[in-house]
Amino acid sequence: MTTNPSNYYAIKLFINGEWKIITTDDHFPFKEKTAIYAKPYKNDIWVMLLEKVWAKEFGSYMNIDFGYSTEGLMALTGAPYEL
Repeated sequence: MTTNPSNYYAIKLFINGEWKIITTDDHFPFKEKTAIYAKPYKNDIWVMLLEKVWAKEFGSYMNIDFGYSTEGLMALTGAPYEL
């Protein structure tokens, strides 16, 4: 992954039936040099960015502790799902 010199990202997700652009920075919660939530693979931060904008949209990391993977897939693709 190439670095973003501005340290800000705009991520487009399908939330509540509409596409929404959510902005965030690349500052993540760490404890003792280890990411607290999603863990990066090597230097990739895309999973951490997705988790951060999801937490931002729903109020906090604590608010996204539970859920269905289908919700995340719909947010990424806009494709409907059934449980």
